[in-house]
Amino acid sequence: MAEIYIPLSRLHAVADAVAALEPCAWSGKITRDQILIALGEHGDIWPASILSDLICEDALERERAFQTLPGTDANVHHVNFRTCNS
Repeated sequence: MAEIYIPLSRLHAVADAVAALEPCAWSGKITRDQILIALGEHGDIWPASILSDLICEDALERERAFQTLPGTDANVHHVNFRTCNS
C-alpha cells in the first residue's frame, strides 16, 4: 500500500470528525459507514472504486453546459454514453 501524506490541518479535521461520531442508534456502535463518510466529507478521502463514477459525472456536467451554449446542437453528444449513464 502506498503511503499518502496530507496536510496536518486536514488530518486533524478527519481525526476530529471521527472522534465526534456518535454510535449508531440501531447497532449501538460506530459503524464502518460512519467512518467512511467522515473520511470523505472531512478529509476528501474517497475509495478509488468511485473514481470512474466521478469522471463520468464531470463529463456529463460539461456536456450539459456545452449544450446550453448558443448555437450548439443538443443532439450532438461528446460523452460516451455507453460508459456514462445520464
